[in-house]
Amino acid sequence: MNDFQDIQPQLFEAFIKASQYMVRLKTQQDMREHLSKLVTTFFAASWTAFAKRDAKGLITIYNSSLPDSLAARCLSAGDVNKTIADVLDSGFLATQVIAVPTPSMTVFLPVIEEYQTTSVMLIGHQTASPVGSDLLNIYLAIAGLAGETSERLHNELELNRHRTQLEGLVKERTAELTSVKHQNELILNSVGEGICGLDSDGRINFVNPAAAKMIGWKPEGLIGRDGHATFHHSHSDGCAYLVEDCPVRLALKSASAKAVTDENFFRKDGTRFPVEFTVTPIKEGSHELGAVLVFRDISKRKQAEEELKRSNQKINEILDSIQEDFYVLDSTWKFIFASRTFTSKIGKEPADFVGHNIWQMFPKHLGTDYEKNLRDAMEKKEIRRFEIGGKYTNACYEMTVFPSQDQVIILGSDITDRKKAEESLENYANNLETANKELEAFSYSVSHDLKAPLRAMDSFSEILIEDYKDKIDETGRDYLNRIRKASQTMSQLINDMLKLSRIVRTEIQIDMVDLSEMVKNIANELQDTNPGRKVEFVITPGILVKGDQGLLDICLKNLLENAWKFTANNTEAVIEFGAMQRDGQTVYFVKDNGIGFDMTYSDKLFHPFQRLHSGNEYPGTGIGLAIVQRIVRRHHGDIWGESEINKGTTFYFTIGNIAVDPPGN
Repeated sequence: MNDFQDIQPQLFEAFIKASQYMVRLKTQQDMREHLSKLVTTFFAASWTAFAKRDAKGLITIYNSSLPDSLAARCLSAGDVNKTIADVLDSGFLATQVIAVPTPSMTVFLPVIEEYQTTSVMLIGHQTASPVGSDLLNIYLAIAGLAGETSERLHNELELNRHRTQLEGLVKERTAELTSVKHQNELILNSVGEGICGLDSDGRINFVNPAAAKMIGWKPEGLIGRDGHATFHHSHSDGCAYLVEDCPVRLALKSASAKAVTDENFFRKDGTRFPVEFTVTPIKEGSHELGAVLVFRDISKRKQAEEELKRSNQKINEILDSIQEDFYVLDSTWKFIFASRTFTSKIGKEPADFVGHNIWQMFPKHLGTDYEKNLRDAMEKKEIRRFEIGGKYTNACYEMTVFPSQDQVIILGSDITDRKKAEESLENYANNLETANKELEAFSYSVSHDLKAPLRAMDSFSEILIEDYKDKIDETGRDYLNRIRKASQTMSQLINDMLKLSRIVRTEIQIDMVDLSEMVKNIANELQDTNPGRKVEFVITPGILVKGDQGLLDICLKNLLENAWKFTANNTEAVIEFGAMQRDGQTVYFVKDNGIGFDMTYSDKLFHPFQRLHSGNEYPGTGIGLAIVQRIVRRHHGDIWGESEINKGTTFYFTIGNIAVDPPGN
């Protein structure tokens, strides 16, 4: 086959079969491999390669049947690249001898797609002799076949790409539509309102579960039924509801939406329930397709309205039963409400006040404190309390004004009787104060007049004992000592009575008092008066109260002196002061381990001049605990004692909540 001039007929047959086979090829790679096999098998070619210009304008060799190293060295030469570039630019074939490594006549064939040379097919031969024109024509036909096949494959690739994109879009859109449909179904199935679709004849073509449940049907049982005849056929009184009067049919007929706030639908079992509904026609262009009926069961709302009505009626009855004047004014000073108690005083009904301006109805209140307080309450949103009477009305009233966002509520209480009682009480208090002052003066006068002869008795008895001791026998001296002791006891009783009287009348001065420190000082004083006694004092530190320091000092002195006195026979005496919590309040106590007392007689503890022990063994007047009780009560507290004979006594007391006066008050 070295002679290019003699082309055998079977080569054309091979070319035809090759062209038929190329129609079935699926890729560019398959096409190039098939072309290379064709020309090297049936023609005088010894190698093939393909070349193209990349995006940067450089010539690239690919799909070469030569070894890679040989192709890179021989086919990338400058003259070869120039020939390839000329063929790409001109679209005409070219021939050139290339050393690969021996000289090889090489045909450069343009591969044309859509009227543009896209690549070059290189066919090399084992000889440097020129290629005959017949073979060149076959090569050109092969190159044309390659261009057509390449263009077909490219178009098929683009078509497949577009088909894939389109299928993806279709799937995506289908998924979106499916999702929207599912979402719409969920929404329609989840809403609490009943939704029915009606065709142009009023027949049901869609119903959601809420609608079916409300009218007592299964959804599938409603499809195709006449809506009016199924659940809207009668009035609430049982009379037939004519189709021509039905708002749903009227909406279909007039092609305009309608809303109904209070009608009745009927369930499958014949019971009815109140509803509100809207009917919205559905149009497509000028064609009426039907309507959407949306309805809501308002049974609970109707029940609530009835409850509210009954509640308002009850409230009005309660307000009318209020004995005080009660009325409400809006921001324009018009009556919103007036109680019957208030309106009946001027012979009117509550309805006669509602909507009328108070200043026009009662002009005499203009310019008074009454008007000022009402306006201040309205403007400043502050509660106002004041009294009116005398020049405004024959009675006396205590007024309370409660402001809200845009109205004021006025409550007026008739305090005429209270005012008279307060006036009487004030007169009584004044008279009592006068009487107390007179009694105090009388007490001092009487005590002075009583103590003068007692002092005389004591003094003259002492003189007789001292100056006439030689003339008076032992019995006489004993009588005189008894007279002296009785007069001294009487004088002490008078002093204690005056002390008790002063404690009741003394004005309390409230301060913070350290009881622990006070008890400590009293204990030291007691030890100083009798240093020979060994008494253990247990004092809880830091006990503070609000109270009158002077009175509390007298209170604790009496309690501690009692404990000191009644532990006199105990060689291991212990006196304790402390505090504890009982029933949510602080309880203070003074405890001793003295002789104690019989709790049977505990009710006499705080009575003046009542004693539970012999005066010879334990001296005293019996007034100390009475003083203690009055001091505790003046501090809003309570006091009690607990004891056991020969085991000791504990006195407990509390201090109530008393405000601390400001410093210097």
